[in-house]
Amino acid sequence: MNQEEYYTIDKVAEITGMSKGSIECFLISGILKSTQVSPGEFRVVKSDLDLFRARLEKS
Repeated sequence: MNQEEYYTIDKVAEITGMSKGSIECFLISGILKSTQVSPGEFRVVKSDLDLFRARLEKS
């Protein structure tokens, strides 16, 4: 069984070097996909983070 790695919004901000607020804006706009695990708590799958980072590098 293949289990994907999940990241908190704080960890995504750390990995990308962006602010937490910027990451939240990308989530709200749908540019970065996430899963809501509880009210106000989101997780980003590693594969979605990888796609997001690849798109940033192209622009």
